[in-house]
Amino acid sequence: MGDLICKTWHDRDPKGLIRALFIAQEEDFNLYYKELTDLILELQNNLAIYHAQEPEDLTEEVIASMRLVIVPVTMAFLHPSCRMRTIGFDTAMRLHIPILPIQKQKGIGRFFSEICGKIQLLDATGTDSTRLDFREQLSHYLANHLVDEEMAKRVRDAFRAYIFLSYRKKDRRHANEIMRLIHENDFMRDVAIWYDEYLVPGEKYNEAIEDAMLKSRLVALVVTPNLVNEDNYVCRVEYPEARRNGKPVLPIEAEPTDRDLMRTRYDGIDVPVRKEDRESLKDALAKAFTDAGMGIADAELLAGEGMRQDDDPEHLYSIGLAYLMGIDVEVDPVRAADLLHRAHQLGSYTAGNLLVDCYLEGAYFAQDYQAAANVLKEMIDYYGPRLQKNKDNYLFYIELVKKYRKIFTDYYGVYNEMVADIGRHVVDKLKEAKELFPDPEDDVIIAQAQKDYIRILCHVPGHEEELDRLCDEVVDLYADYSQRYGYYHAWDLMALAVELSGVSGRNWFELGFLSKQIYEQSLEDKSSEEQMEFVYSSNMLWMAYVESYNNDYLVRVGEAGQILQTETDRAAQESILGNMENCVQTTAALSKWLADTGEEEKRMKLNQRFYKICGTFSVIMRDFDAAGQFFGGAFRELQGQADNPEVMHAQIENCKNLILLGDVSGNRNVLQAAHRTLDDLYGTLYRATGLETYHESMEENRAEMKAKGIEPGKETGKEQKDEN
Repeated sequence: MGDLICKTWHDRDPKGLIRALFIAQEEDFNLYYKELTDLILELQNNLAIYHAQEPEDLTEEVIASMRLVIVPVTMAFLHPSCRMRTIGFDTAMRLHIPILPIQKQKGIGRFFSEICGKIQLLDATGTDSTRLDFREQLSHYLANHLVDEEMAKRVRDAFRAYIFLSYRKKDRRHANEIMRLIHENDFMRDVAIWYDEYLVPGEKYNEAIEDAMLKSRLVALVVTPNLVNEDNYVCRVEYPEARRNGKPVLPIEAEPTDRDLMRTRYDGIDVPVRKEDRESLKDALAKAFTDAGMGIADAELLAGEGMRQDDDPEHLYSIGLAYLMGIDVEVDPVRAADLLHRAHQLGSYTAGNLLVDCYLEGAYFAQDYQAAANVLKEMIDYYGPRLQKNKDNYLFYIELVKKYRKIFTDYYGVYNEMVADIGRHVVDKLKEAKELFPDPEDDVIIAQAQKDYIRILCHVPGHEEELDRLCDEVVDLYADYSQRYGYYHAWDLMALAVELSGVSGRNWFELGFLSKQIYEQSLEDKSSEEQMEFVYSSNMLWMAYVESYNNDYLVRVGEAGQILQTETDRAAQESILGNMENCVQTTAALSKWLADTGEEEKRMKLNQRFYKICGTFSVIMRDFDAAGQFFGGAFRELQGQADNPEVMHAQIENCKNLILLGDVSGNRNVLQAAHRTLDDLYGTLYRATGLETYHESMEENRAEMKAKGIEPGKETGKEQKDEN
């Protein structure tokens, strides 16, 4: 493929393999190319992975021929100076080629979303033990976005007939155009076109040509001067083979060619049809297929009948997939979308699911959330009345409804009565399923659905009474579940109860007591591993309780304009203080345990959350020395990790907490140090990403410093970036 370099599994011939493109900044290429391509080819060995040595080699024609673009994502790749991104990646996005973005640097997710859009990153940094293993994620992605050999065979079996396309290699551009011209005719939709790009790796060339010729109903010959001006393989092998096997040959003239010379070299050849003459080409194709013994009359063919199966959803799905992926036909996303939509409307769940994923990811089609929502709504309307009385069907249907809801809340940020109705529908269906198929574990699933529904109602006015009722249901469910199965088995419901207490702004004392119960039980004798897991869970519950109280208190103080000390506040503060020392000790033990087990990111998040929550509570209690120790501890723990953008964002939050402490306590030294460090962080992030939002934040911080009479430190912003 021009100046591109190709890599395949065990150096297989790339002909017939799915084309993928590896794009990376030069340093990233040296670091990650071998590692990632070796793994990808191990998981999907029917790929040919190409890469370019220079960005200029990534022409639009080259990128359009790819079925996948593989990108190791780092800050160097995201920087505006990376031309492999601005030329190759951006073109692939514009052409809707599926993107496989692999995160190779910690903490860059938010930058990738801001610069490249809403595309799901595959995290290869190995920092989150709660997620699927990277290899498993990658295998799942490749299986969903590429067609394996078994599926490709099913697609090929769906074609009604084959045409053998014979052409000179130097006329490939004309061959591709003639493929499109043939398929412009609706009656040719289910007819595949074989040419040497579809050779299966390992096949002997001449034998493969002969086999393909034998199974083809027609040979289409691309006629140009290259076909007659010199000796060539078409003249020596392919044309004689077609004549010997009695195959009809349809010559299609792509460029004006000497007819006399053509008759001399190609004995018995018919007068070519000019490619510009669409009607004559249509008639010639219809005649060729009726003459080929298909048992279909010309009139039926020209009416689009006989050659197509429009009432079989699986057939429509297979042919749609062929045009989507370019399996023995040209890539045609418009036709693919039409076929997949028709298959989906006839009840093909696979077709509907593929359409939704393509629209959400912008793969093959333009990213279109509304189109994805429309397909999901049609699936919900189709499957809802057809639900059979088994649990798997209910759960499948509920997942469809939740996916539909997420388009509005997660992609559009819309919360309205319609979205509330969707949330309520999920809860009702789960309760209906529980009545039909009782299972104690379903309590947790129902509570999770109620939590999602409650979060929706928090954004939709006029549902205050329903909100209170639902929160009470979850708390009651926790208490009942704890009594039946023990607190240890109910901690996830407890987490919901604590979280929902923050939503509804009440039940502080009751939930503090419940939190204390579960916390104390976590210290009972268990196996070491089980005990630490449970201590971690209960510790997080206690912190969720304190965090909810902090947030609620600060909101009420802001509304009242003065410090509050109600009886409820005193009870909540007493409950928190009663567990504070215990939490300090268990957090230290958990931190060591996580460090010993290699869970560094989890350890960092635990400590940062602990410091922030306890620091904020100490400010509420007017204990500024303790607040300084907590906020300062959060900042010091992250020092020396400037290469991690996510850590830098955590440090920004730590600086803001220290600024809050300085403002409330009047400690000018804390205030000055925090503002100057914040200035440095914004400047560093601006230089690394080129995003104007960081420069704007830096200017806002400097304006605040000026108002407080604080001089900035060294220049770290746009001025220094421009000098570089």
